[in-house]
Amino acid sequence: MIDGIIIGKLTRPPKRLFTVRGSVYVIAKMNVHTYRVGSPPIYANIIAFDSRVCAYLLERKQGETLSLGGIITPKLTAEYGQTEIELDLTVKTIMTGYHIGQAAGKGRLFEHWLA
Repeated sequence: MIDGIIIGKLTRPPKRLFTVRGSVYVIAKMNVHTYRVGSPPIYANIIAFDSRVCAYLLERKQGETLSLGGIITPKLTAEYGQTEIELDLTVKTIMTGYHIGQAAGKGRLFEHWLA
């Protein structure tokens, strides 16, 4: 498990579900933006338990871009004979505006590694 931030577009609208004890949680799927241009997409399974995060996610629509912070668990899946990377993200916080700063070049996350 890794603490991190992912940025991507919702590929399925968030869905409200209930635990056995009646607590609300939200699930969604997103297509994660990757650093390498032309690389295959990475899909993320999103789950949130915090009431404020759940409320925010439920207001979002399919196709919206989000920046989410939390616990990331990468895994390999083999579908249709091809191995793919997939992420499971337990959302702890919403990073509003983070992806806008990254797109405007203010993030500079990879500046030191570019040759």
